[in-house]
Amino acid sequence: MGRMVNDATSSNINSKMEVVSLNNIPYFCLFALREIKAGEEILYDYGEKNMHWRKELSKNNCLYFCYVFNCFRGKKRRKPFPIR
Repeated sequence: MGRMVNDATSSNINSKMEVVSLNNIPYFCLFALREIKAGEEILYDYGEKNMHWRKELSKNNCLYFCYVFNCFRGKKRRKPFPIR
């Protein structure tokens, strides 16, 4: 999903991420803040440019969701939440 959602500033986002729990299993869910037209970019604010994971991204050269779930600098890899 990370490849389909583009980073944006908070002034032009059209979606938001929330954690939704179903049967005690957390899921990341992306919700539209307004109608998104066919062909329009999905824009989400990944956070401030100086956040620690953004600095690590440039070092590791991997995508945001890859970092969150897999790149923990050699630590045991975590599996992403199930997608149903």
